[in-house]
Amino acid sequence: MTKNTHRAINEFRRRLILREKNKIDAIVLYGSFVKGGYHPKKSDIDIVVLSDDKSIDEDILDIETAVSLKYGVVISALLATQKELEASKKAGYLFSDEIFNGEVIYERGKRRNKISR
Repeated sequence: MTKNTHRAINEFRRRLILREKNKIDAIVLYGSFVKGGYHPKKSDIDIVVLSDDKSIDEDILDIETAVSLKYGVVISALLATQKELEASKKAGYLFSDEIFNGEVIYERGKRRNKISR
């Protein structure tokens, strides 16, 4: 893991919260980064943004692109509602289990400053 990886995650989180704080329920890291198999030159950084407001999708994409280019990493962020996530888990999609077992790096109303991986 590189310092740039942590910096990229922190900047993505910070910039998104600055723009859309009142619309975001949570930001969750999942995938190889959380499972310990992340390799900066081979892996992306998987992030899901939980929000009921689909209008923030363009901001997520803008920030994802800018931060990825700045730090030389690949951030793959997606937007989902809690309802969509719960439906995919109920349907048995493995990807939703990864998210439920992910690392919450922002949750509305709670302060989280440190990424544990």
